[in-house]
Amino acid sequence: MRGVFLRHTLAMKRKFLKFKVVSTRDPHEVSDVFETLLLNTDHLISIKPINMVLEGEVHTGFWLRTTNDKKYRAVEIPEELASIFSDEDLE
Repeated sequence: MRGVFLRHTLAMKRKFLKFKVVSTRDPHEVSDVFETLLLNTDHLISIKPINMVLEGEVHTGFWLRTTNDKKYRAVEIPEELASIFSDEDLE
């Protein structure tokens, strides 16, 4: 039974990737709060490069959309996904 659990756990681990997203809990908050989020890549519908203003400066980021229609602004995505985009895409 332990082997089945271990294989299941390893299979699950491969589907989850770590993203650093902007959390906007309080609209009156002046500074941005960043959170680390594990997302199941099977539930990602789209990843779109965007420019976003963080603490008064423009940064390149990514707009993530999931199957349950949740949307996230990510400042960091895993390299295996970021490498899909060319430098031209990120301008």
